[in-house]
Amino acid sequence: ARRVILWQNQSLGVCSMRAVRFASALFVAAIASCQATEPVVEVPAAQPIKSPNDEREYRYVVLPNRLRALLIHAPDSDRAAAAVSVARGSDHDPDEHPGLAHFVEHMLFIATDKYPEIDGFTEFIGKNGGSRSAYTGSDRTTYYLSIKQNRLPEALDRFAQFFIAPTFDPDYTEREKESVQAEYQVQFKQDNWRAQAVHKRLFNPRYPGSRFNIGSLESLANAGVGEVRAFFEANYSADTITAAVLGPQDLDTLEALVAERFAPVVDRDLGPGRPTRPSTSRACCRRAMPGGPSRTREAFPSDFRSRHCGRTTAPSRPPTLRRSLVTKARAVSTHS
Repeated sequence: ARRVILWQNQSLGVCSMRAVRFASALFVAAIASCQATEPVVEVPAAQPIKSPNDEREYRYVVLPNRLRALLIHAPDSDRAAAAVSVARGSDHDPDEHPGLAHFVEHMLFIATDKYPEIDGFTEFIGKNGGSRSAYTGSDRTTYYLSIKQNRLPEALDRFAQFFIAPTFDPDYTEREKESVQAEYQVQFKQDNWRAQAVHKRLFNPRYPGSRFNIGSLESLANAGVGEVRAFFEANYSADTITAAVLGPQDLDTLEALVAERFAPVVDRDLGPGRPTRPSTSRACCRRAMPGGPSRTREAFPSDFRSRHCGRTTAPSRPPTLRRSLVTKARAVSTHS
């Protein structure tokens, strides 16, 4: 009987030890799992260099999804601000939809899965003394906002959803196309945009920068939610995004705000996405400067609308500077 009892006690002891070891293993595994999934923000050794007179503090960080962010602690500021720049722009427009990058920029402001109210972001910013806007460049699209400093956490949460889960509501595509068209009509009459049109004529025709890029009702006629979402998924990725956040909050607080809100942005590993075609070619140079740099014979392209928007205006390439100026004058009267 003593042997049986002793054996039972030994068995219970072994089982207890095994249970303890098993529980310890589970605990260690749980800790390791938490450590593995917890976002680890990288702080690169290379940090911004600031002026000795600058009282602000800066920190450059890289999130686990490779989204980069510049944090700015402005202790005396009663405002907060944020910007997100995506390294994709009108150079990445598909040939069949000039201006699609600009159109996508407009569509992102409508609503997101987390904040489905139509124009809810714009309304929130306005109610809290802020402003918001965006612009589409040739190689990047930048979104930015300013707001009361105490509303920064929610503003960032709403802002980050642009790049996480936009809805691209089909009921508002036509409204945003009209908005793009309105911008095109305004810009078409501005001298700087007309000069840019001249510059485009000097580019290699195969270079993306030579194309019409503002967008219009005609160029976006067949662009719907499918095309918008396809462009978004092909160009918007954590590794193409750089953010900047400024506020009176300390750097650790700003880092936590950014890390928590922007961590879900998908890293599609898209890379820099630079154009592969050269911007100029020998043929372009011969056409633009047949008599040397001082004898450029390119005129404002009066066929600009015909080439990009289906117009029938006849092209004009006068051989002398005098005729070039005459053509410019005619172009202004034709398109005004």
